[in-house]
Amino acid sequence: NTLAESFAVMDNAYMQAREADIRSLAERLTEILQGKQMVQIQLTEPCILAIHDLSPAQTMELDLKMVLGFITEQGSVNSHTAILARTLGIPAIAAAGNLPEHIHGKDAVLDGKNGILYVSPDAEILKSHAQNRAEEKINRDKWENVRGQRCKRQDGTPIRICANAGSMDDIHVSLENDAEGI
Repeated sequence: NTLAESFAVMDNAYMQAREADIRSLAERLTEILQGKQMVQIQLTEPCILAIHDLSPAQTMELDLKMVLGFITEQGSVNSHTAILARTLGIPAIAAAGNLPEHIHGKDAVLDGKNGILYVSPDAEILKSHAQNRAEEKINRDKWENVRGQRCKRQDGTPIRICANAGSMDDIHVSLENDAEGI
């Protein structure tokens, strides 16, 4: 508790978000020591997961072929779970507050970039979302043109780019995207 509380009072929002990571880790370690199994989230079809909170460990256990995105009531944009979502390319909204029950089972579009969940979207929103996804693909394709080039400052000084990795798969993806370390 003391370690988590010391992060909570830091001036930096990113470091404050580490408080939740420390508490999540402590809870998971306690569960392991007590012989409890982690709650597995079983998805039977591709969906946007609307959930109270999602730990980094639960995020890593998700079947990513079934996750179109997720929205959590708790957390923060700087939480480890949110960072994992960005790394994995999963649209997400964290700290959305109380989610109404009526959204469950409805068609929806999740705009993680702008933090908006459209429930029962109309044709205009669907068209706009499709256009945004096409633009994102064009932008990703543009980045392909610089693959293999090393980052450097204007004066030519090299900048070493490293990645955050939680598994061997993350390391593989990081190396494919030119990370120079972990």
